Amino acid sequence: MAQFPKAAPYLLAASLAWLTLCPAALGSQGSGQQVTLGWNASPDPTVVGYYLYYGSTSGVYANKINVGTNTTFTVTSLIAGSTNYFTTTSYNAAGVESGYVPEVSYIAPGVLSLTQNPANGTMRVQFPVAPGQSYQLQTSSDLKFWVNLWLSPTVSSNAWIEYDEPLTNSTPSRFYRLILN
Repeated sequence: MAQFPKAAPYLLAASLAWLTLCPAALGSQGSGQQVTLGWNASPDPTVVGYYLYYGSTSGVYANKINVGTNTTFTVTSLIAGSTNYFTTTSYNAAGVESGYVPEVSYIAPGVLSLTQNPANGTMRVQFPVAPGQSYQLQTSSDLKFWVNLWLSPTVSSNAWIEYDEPLTNSTPSRFYRLILN
C-alpha cells in the first residue's frame, strides 16, 4: 500500500467538508456498499482538479482517483463493516498537487456482529450505522416470521451501535436481520 507524498505547500487544497451515505447502497450486498463524499472547492484559482484518496488504514491510501473538477464522488464496492479513510488533494495544470486535507473515516453499514454472554445467555448484536438513518432490528426462529426487537432513533454519526437481547435462551434457534428505515 503506497502512501502518496504531499507536494507544493503553496497550492491551496479543498477541504473535505461533508460525507453523505447513498441509502440505496445498503441493500446491495453483492456489489458492496457505497458512500458519496463531497468537499468545498479550493479557493486557489490555479486549481484544475482534485484527487480522492482512500484506504483501510488511517494515513495510508491504497486508492487514488482523479475526479477532475467534481467536488463530489461516490466510492463503490466498500466492504460492509469495514472502516475506510478518505482525503482529497487539489492539483494545478502543471500537475503540482496540494497537501492532504484532514482525513475523514467511514464505517460501511450492512453487517451484524453477534456475541453471546455464556453466563446469562444475553445476545449482544452490534452493527455499523450511517448518519441520518434509523434501523429496525428483527428476530425470527424460523426465517418466515419476524418480530421487531428494537428501533433505533435516527442516528447522527457513523458508528457501531449495540443492542443486548436478554431473552435468547427462550428459543432453540435465533436469527437476526437489520432493516433500514
